[in-house]
Amino acid sequence: KGAVTPFIKIMIDDDFAYDYRLPARVKTCQLKLYRYQVTAPVVYTVVGGDGGEVGRNGLVRFASNSRQLVIRASLKGNPEIYDEIRLYRESSITLAKRNIAQWLENKMLTFYLKKYRKYTHIRHKYLKQL
Repeated sequence: KGAVTPFIKIMIDDDFAYDYRLPARVKTCQLKLYRYQVTAPVVYTVVGGDGGEVGRNGLVRFASNSRQLVIRASLKGNPEIYDEIRLYRESSITLAKRNIAQWLENKMLTFYLKKYRKYTHIRHKYLKQL
């Protein structure tokens, strides 16, 4: 078996970040870094989006009208080891709609899986009797 390649991963609020949504009123966001077998300093850069900056300490500052930023963290002297995330600032209504949709999806999926397990159990019970 091969060894795991060293890597870094950007975190927000102690969770790995990929596409992260924030309320539009938020002006800053603190990034943290998870490191696996790397100790070199990290360089943060904004590689896309519509306005903002990120400091060496990982503090993201959005421009007043910015809705999206793409941020890259890479190892100083070894840019092949990097991570990239997208930050979105969305209205309260958009965030509420997303939360409701996720809640409904969770309820429907739970209902479907419970129903499927019930019928699977019954099928197995009767197939064993044949």
